[in-house]
Amino acid sequence: MFTLAISNVYTMSTHALNDKKIIRAWAIFDWANSAYSLVISTAIFPIYFIAYTPEIITLGGMQFTNAALYSFAVTFSYVNYSMPFSYYQVLLIIAVGESFSFICLH
Repeated sequence: MFTLAISNVYTMSTHALNDKKIIRAWAIFDWANSAYSLVISTAIFPIYFIAYTPEIITLGGMQFTNAALYSFAVTFSYVNYSMPFSYYQVLLIIAVGESFSFICLH
């Protein structure tokens, strides 16, 4: 028999809630992390994908070049990722009657 031990120890931060320095630090971290992801997905991975896949790929009875298929896959994944956020924003506007900004740096 296996047992699972869960600790209820939480680390309390000494930072004040809504500290502008902390908010700016997280915004800069997010900006830098997004730039890293963008470089990998648009500059490095396509070279690898095109080098290691056949020139013509048949998918669902249709033929695509490997570069076109990569472009379609990236476009589909970005649109698929962003659609729920737009949907939730519309639901908030309908429910509350006004638009919200999720990050405000003053």
